[in-house]
Amino acid sequence: MTDRNGYGVLYYENSTHMKYKGNLINNKPHGHGTLYYNNAENTIKYEGGFEAGKYHDFGTAYYEDKTISFRGTFKEGMWSTGYGELYAEKGYPIYKGWFNSEGDYNGSGVLFYENSTKIHYIGNFKQNMFHGNGKILTKNSKVIYDGNFENDEFKGWGKCFGCNGLLYYEGEMESNLFHGYGKQYFPDGESIKYEGHFSQGLYNGYGTLFDETNRSEIQYEGVFLKGKYSKEVIESFHSMISKYECLRDVQEKMRHTINATKLSKQYINSICETLFNTKQDIEEYDYIRMMEFLKTIY
Repeated sequence: MTDRNGYGVLYYENSTHMKYKGNLINNKPHGHGTLYYNNAENTIKYEGGFEAGKYHDFGTAYYEDKTISFRGTFKEGMWSTGYGELYAEKGYPIYKGWFNSEGDYNGSGVLFYENSTKIHYIGNFKQNMFHGNGKILTKNSKVIYDGNFENDEFKGWGKCFGCNGLLYYEGEMESNLFHGYGKQYFPDGESIKYEGHFSQGLYNGYGTLFDETNRSEIQYEGVFLKGKYSKEVIESFHSMISKYECLRDVQEKMRHTINATKLSKQYINSICETLFNTKQDIEEYDYIRMMEFLKTIY
């Protein structure tokens, strides 16, 4: 067969159905052209750039129902680095945004709910995962999270909202949980319920809990451990130190603090200093447990 170069038309084998119309090099689509489905209607399958017979550069691919499959940048037949729009059948958008050379969502983009035009996520992606700053929305277009992501998880600073759109939490996150410093709000989304430190979703460390009835009044201020008030925390710690004569000073501070139901940062610093100065008189295992305990509640 004679090589065809330049503008031309190709047909499906043993058929009058047009297969391709556009530029050719050595009988292969190369440059701008249009590829068709093998049907009597000459339904467009792809229109755009080609290189050696494969989709290349900017183009638009279609489903056989004539709705768009993908519009954007191609390389060797697959969507590639650059901006693109991916669609499901019947015209529902899947993703609009930036892709990397492997065809992954990568960079700024918008992800949609399945078979819907409603936005599920808007923000940054890394290899198909939520990564960087972004927002998650409900199907009612209410934001439920606005903040930082890492590998599909809430991590870093963020805000969480109820399905009613009211603010529920703002602060540090890790593995989709409140972790670090943050503020939790009453259902009105304005009054602070708790302000302080969290660990794996629980009050943990120094914090302030406000009264539910009179929300300007403090119900409790002090140290929490896994959601519990400091009195229980301190009693647990006291049981660890009670067997050491060298820690009498720490025990005295604990007794005073238990009565006050409050453990300040100054107390914790003072206790850490005492432990460090008497380290040689404490079993290594106990010393490590004590210091880890104090670090946890600080």
